[in-house]
Amino acid sequence: MFIRSAVGSTVGLFLLIAPLARPGFGGQEPPRLEDLLTRARASAEELAISSELAAARRELGATSARFAAGPTLGVETGPRRTNGSTDADLAIDLDLPLLGKGNGREEALAALERAGARLPAAARLETRGRIATAYVAAWAAEREALLRGEDVATVERWLKIAQRRLEQGAEAAFEVDLVAFDLEQARAARAEALAARAAGWAELAVWVETPLDELPAAGSREEIAEPPPPDLPPDADLGTRFESSPLGLALAARRDLSVALARFDLSRSQSRWALRSSLAREADESVARFGLAYRFPLAAERPAADQALAASMAAAQGQADQSLAELRSRFASARSRFLALSAFENPPPDDLSPERTLAAIELRLTEGKARPSEVLLQRRAVISAELARIQRRAALWAASWELATLTAEVLP
Repeated sequence: MFIRSAVGSTVGLFLLIAPLARPGFGGQEPPRLEDLLTRARASAEELAISSELAAARRELGATSARFAAGPTLGVETGPRRTNGSTDADLAIDLDLPLLGKGNGREEALAALERAGARLPAAARLETRGRIATAYVAAWAAEREALLRGEDVATVERWLKIAQRRLEQGAEAAFEVDLVAFDLEQARAARAEALAARAAGWAELAVWVETPLDELPAAGSREEIAEPPPPDLPPDADLGTRFESSPLGLALAARRDLSVALARFDLSRSQSRWALRSSLAREADESVARFGLAYRFPLAAERPAADQALAASMAAAQGQADQSLAELRSRFASARSRFLALSAFENPPPDDLSPERTLAAIELRLTEGKARPSEVLLQRRAVISAELARIQRRAALWAASWELATLTAEVLP
């Protein structure tokens, strides 16, 4: 149970600015990942799959177990002018193309049923994975924006301290300039973080139904909640779960459907026989006929059809192999990232506090025990460490949700 405990323990992994109890968007709690997953929007992939399945149903629905198409009914009528009579003649013709034995229609229907059960659900599972990934990115962008905002406030205080010491003759002018330069950089970094925060929220809104509420101003304490870690199996079971995952089964179902439809299309195109009957009334006579019709193939028809079938089967198999290879690459990447980042499962010691560290550095600056050029370097190290913590935490969550998507057992 190493992985489950590793993911659970990451909740207290790093010391960040603790979110306070607060009202949410518009007086409500901010949307949580669990809620957004239930609001997954139908993606373009889902709609395309629905269209493909509908087209396959239409093609098979135009045939039956023994007939290659519906019957063709022809009606002819016209007057007969003989010996002063103007009675109308009437003729009715019926053609019914036949399917040969072993036409593959039942196999195509079975493949269509499997694809209809697996493909839309697998596409929805991918959409839920994208929502989780976008949510983690939005959370990380917001935490970075908060950190950058507090960093600007810190450097602004330090600039005032340096200016006061300059006025007292206790500091060199260039030291004040160094703080001013860092303040400019800190404000630019905050602006970029706020833009990334808005972009992350907009990306999240792409994948969910109903518009998301507008983000409040940064630092208003209406923050995005931490994404919960998914419930993953032990590492030893991940490979087995991946091999039988709904995404892999969906790839096989798509391949089987393509091959079955190609075979049925070939069998249908090579149908030669048709039932033919006619009824006619000519003056006082009635005529009924019943027989068969045979369509002769052209010389190049059969070889071209065989080549088309072979090409369709090769394309379906190649696409399935490539898509499965991409899934395996995603699984291996997510698994390696997860295992590497899970090494930071133990939270930092209680005496490691970035806020307290920055406060102590600021006190040394105020008391003249450290110059601005010195404390600026120390501050950058602390901020870099905090940013690295946010990024590691987000990367761990993103990897865990990717693994959850690739090893799901129950379709959404």
